[in-house]
Amino acid sequence: MVAQLCISLTLLSAAALLSKSLWNLRHQDFGYDTHEVLVADIPLEMTRAVMKRRTALRQPLYERMNAIPGVRSAALAAFGMLSSMVHTCNLSTPERPAQREDFTRLVHVSAGYFETAGTKILAGRGITEADRAEVPRVVVIGRTAARALFGDGNAVGRMISTGRTFQAKDALRVVGVAQDVRFSNPRDPYGFVLYVPMTQDPAPVTTVLVRVGPGGPGLAGGIRAAFHEVDPTLLVGTIRPLGESVEAHLGNEKLLALLSMCFGVLALSLTAVGVYGVIAYAAQRRTQEIGIRLALGAGRQAVSSMMLRDAAALTVAGTALGVFGALAVMRGLRSMLFAFQDSAYLWLAAAAVVLLVIALAAAYIPARRAARIDPMSALRQQ
Repeated sequence: MVAQLCISLTLLSAAALLSKSLWNLRHQDFGYDTHEVLVADIPLEMTRAVMKRRTALRQPLYERMNAIPGVRSAALAAFGMLSSMVHTCNLSTPERPAQREDFTRLVHVSAGYFETAGTKILAGRGITEADRAEVPRVVVIGRTAARALFGDGNAVGRMISTGRTFQAKDALRVVGVAQDVRFSNPRDPYGFVLYVPMTQDPAPVTTVLVRVGPGGPGLAGGIRAAFHEVDPTLLVGTIRPLGESVEAHLGNEKLLALLSMCFGVLALSLTAVGVYGVIAYAAQRRTQEIGIRLALGAGRQAVSSMMLRDAAALTVAGTALGVFGALAVMRGLRSMLFAFQDSAYLWLAAAAVVLLVIALAAAYIPARRAARIDPMSALRQQ
């Protein structure tokens, strides 16, 4: 019984920690709004002719998507959120050359991208239709990059370059600072991000974001038809809500949490059965003793309490040993847990309380039954 309790608490603690980690992943601030946004993926063929044709489709595709009835706004991106492809660059300022450890993600976006994705602009403005090819080149940077480059100073209006050292002739003016975004994976740390207008730095479209109203998922067919109208040869991948795209990246975490929960529930069920069986067997072995106690005037409540005290002693011992196993599991899983905090110890305490309640509830039934034994019948047993 003690071993069962110890193992059960260890498994329950693992299930609680992994489930809490999954909850943290799902409910974190991704840097974009997953509600009422559809994402259309366009597989990229790495040939010059295909990339040139995709780049030429930018404006017709942008206009057609925004013209679909029921669409609030639509935007295009290349190498954006949840994309398997990444476009990187260096990042330097007049005061700071590019650092070797910097990993800067370059995202090409159309006008309306930040409004459609739900990414907040913290300072300045986003990319607009006024950012055309013939006007000075501009860029929006992420908050992490802004802090690294300019500290607490205002980044809007400053000049940056995508070379290893700052080149004035290729400089970009910062017009906005956007909130940080989890890009390829919900576990990704915030990094350096540059958003450049597609009109000034052409790139093949890899993603189309569409913000819709209620009932928006039903527009997937209309969106696919719009792609076909713009270019019948265009290969379009999945069109699904942005929330589903995020969930698709949580497969490993969901599997681990589900398995640990199944093992935890199974262990808890076996523990309840085990506690019931041990206390019932003890009550049967002590039938004559219980009969003598009752015959000598012991109250039935006292007999029931005696059996529960024995069960409680074993339960507390098993739970105490299980705490050491739970702490070992926490140390082993710490690298796998997302947004681990000291409050995780409260989940271990909650698992221990659940185990104690279940074990004592399982012990109550045979203890109660033992208190109802007829003294005369108990004394006649051999």
